[in-house]
Amino acid sequence: MRKFLFVLPSDDMGGAEGVQQSLAKHLIKEGHDVRVLILTRARTNAWSSFGERISYLNTGSVYVGLLLLLTYRFGGTFDLVFSSQVYVNGALGLLRKLGVLKTKYLILRESTSVFLRYPKGLKRMSFTTFYKLGYRNSDLVIHQSKRMLTQLKDSLPELSNLNHQVIPNPIDLVEVRELADHPADLPNFQFILGVGRLIHAKGYDIAIKAFATLTKTHPDLHYVILGDGNLKEELMELGESLGIAERLHFLGHVANPFPYMKAARLCVMSSRIEGYPNVLLQMLALNPHVMSTNCAGGVDELPLHGVAPTDDVDGLLNQMNQALLGPPLNAEEVERELQSRGPGKFMEQIMEYLTVSPEGK
Repeated sequence: MRKFLFVLPSDDMGGAEGVQQSLAKHLIKEGHDVRVLILTRARTNAWSSFGERISYLNTGSVYVGLLLLLTYRFGGTFDLVFSSQVYVNGALGLLRKLGVLKTKYLILRESTSVFLRYPKGLKRMSFTTFYKLGYRNSDLVIHQSKRMLTQLKDSLPELSNLNHQVIPNPIDLVEVRELADHPADLPNFQFILGVGRLIHAKGYDIAIKAFATLTKTHPDLHYVILGDGNLKEELMELGESLGIAERLHFLGHVANPFPYMKAARLCVMSSRIEGYPNVLLQMLALNPHVMSTNCAGGVDELPLHGVAPTDDVDGLLNQMNQALLGPPLNAEEVERELQSRGPGKFMEQIMEYLTVSPEGK
């Protein structure tokens, strides 16, 4: 039995948190000693099933939580520590160097394309500081795509000699499909589905404009969006101006989005940029009609109905139309792709790459 620790900034469930939770659950099933440390106070029940395995630093700020790590008693030596957010990654690397954190292996995963999302400014400077602060003390840096790996090496060439590896995101097919069959208050009309925070990076403004034109040939379709964010009012106003307000439905954060993914007429990923959209894998697991923008490296390698250019209303509209009119995706091809991405295979690749020297990557 090995001892694992997962460290997260909060208990909110985004893509990176979902990956860590999936791995943690897999390791628990395998009989390992798994601990989870959250740098802030409990705000959701997303990790409630972990019971005594989870600890909170009970702060209202991730930055305060990072400071508290300096005096935190981790409780012995771990076989493997895993995190997936730059600030946390950098802090853990520093703590390991200082001897505060004792672990055989420190695994750092990149959760987003930092240098594309923040090409300049204070945000980029702060991220760069944490990269330089602790990444050199890691044993493995995981990238979701070759594009992410290249961006980091180009932006911080001094970190190029670390053990960088690309491991595709995992998906727990059994759990996703079980949750998809749970009761849900689903719409009683045909709908296109978008899932994600209401922020600029998700490209909902592009999707709404494309949908407005799509309704001319598909008058019975509605557009349902699951997620919260600061652009809600702006997006609602856009819908009003395009005359489709009654067909645009903002349902907010939904704890279990999977029944919606399964029931949708078409699942659409409209993002401008992603690290790698885990929700796209979940959509593929549940729905035979899925399309995306080319928002991340590797998306164009998935068995989708089509990949549209980012920030392109006409391109997105064209792919949405083709996906609606075309046949279902090839079920065998989709299943083969998803089966290769199980949490167990993800962990196997981690352990394999830990034996690879940086020069051998």
